[in-house]
Amino acid sequence: MKVIRRIFGNLDTKDNKDFIEKIFNTSFEWGYFTKDVDEKSQEYKQVREVITKNGWHDSVIGTEFSKQEVYNAEILYFVGARAFSYPEPQSPSFLESTYFDSCKECGIYGEQKADFVIKKQPILGSGGLGTLHWVYDELFSTYEVYKNYFEGLNMDFRPVKLMNKKVSAENIIQLIIPLHNTSLEMARFESSSCEVCGRIKCSPSIHGFFPLPKGDFFHITKTNEFFGSGHSASHRILVTNAMMQQMIQHKMAKYHQFVPCRAE
Repeated sequence: MKVIRRIFGNLDTKDNKDFIEKIFNTSFEWGYFTKDVDEKSQEYKQVREVITKNGWHDSVIGTEFSKQEVYNAEILYFVGARAFSYPEPQSPSFLESTYFDSCKECGIYGEQKADFVIKKQPILGSGGLGTLHWVYDELFSTYEVYKNYFEGLNMDFRPVKLMNKKVSAENIIQLIIPLHNTSLEMARFESSSCEVCGRIKCSPSIHGFFPLPKGDFFHITKTNEFFGSGHSASHRILVTNAMMQQMIQHKMAKYHQFVPCRAE
């Protein structure tokens, strides 16, 4: 696992410019710069000593996992399929029309009450799996992919409606992903409480391994917890190792779209 950090700052003196060029063995332009670096690298160990003194900024931007870490994980967080159907509907009205008990302040919602509405018939590509630009915890597939794979996992589906036509889209359905029956261990992660509805959501910035769920066996599930910031909130989709490998084999996803889960 690599934790990737981003260094941002201003090269406004010759000493600073010479210093950064020597560390990374490359030339930099005068003025503001950014550089992404492995947290465990010698370059980062050298540059972090002068970050505060020079008024530069240092932040974690993500985590990279090896193929071995991904393929050896028992459970994985599926970051998401290729998004389609942009632009999104007028927000937050889609929450109110699609879910019960939705909150436009934090974006948290309850049970789904209506079918999704998209602007036009999508093309999902060879893998036959996709998601929406404005919804991060729902998956959509072609009917063939559903019949050939997801139906065998006892998954249900809902139709998807076309905007202004009041008819279902052809050959695309929404997969119904159940909520998991237990909560994650989230005590060490940042969270916030909505001032309007009082519900809690976790920070979307979880670097490193995702928390390992407990509870009953599943093929695919959603976390009980919501994640997000501002007016946005969504569950996280979790899959088993076997399902991940099937999704990769059938070109529904690639290995870098999965984050391994691990107990702390």
